[in-house]
Amino acid sequence: MARTNFSKKVQREAIKRAAGQCEGLLSTGERCSCRLQVGRFEVDHVVPDALGGPAVLSNAQVLCTDCHDRKTANDRRRIDKARRQSDAHHGVRDPHARPIAGGQPLPPGRPARRATAPLTKSLPPRRSLYSQRSPS
Repeated sequence: MARTNFSKKVQREAIKRAAGQCEGLLSTGERCSCRLQVGRFEVDHVVPDALGGPAVLSNAQVLCTDCHDRKTANDRRRIDKARRQSDAHHGVRDPHARPIAGGQPLPPGRPARRATAPLTKSLPPRRSLYSQRSPS
């Protein structure tokens, strides 16, 4: 799917609406206090484009680079999860994925070697963990 970017008109209107301040929300729920500087802000989708967010003014927000980086990392996780869920729903599988151990029953028959089989070789003689020294 091709990415849809905001038109210049929508970008201008979003920047005007922001009135020189970042529109990002902090983890506390408060608005970011950063003042926008030329070249240090982004016009971003509120609902990511990959999740169906349209390129319209109501879905645009102007973010400082720090807020944009945090939001992009969070969006990436949401997009990846949505893609995994969609693949699982449609039965799309990775051809290189290894099967999960325990997912298939064991073949019939006895195992080749039992874990409790006696040792065939003798063990080396035991050594003391601590050397015996006489006090000097």
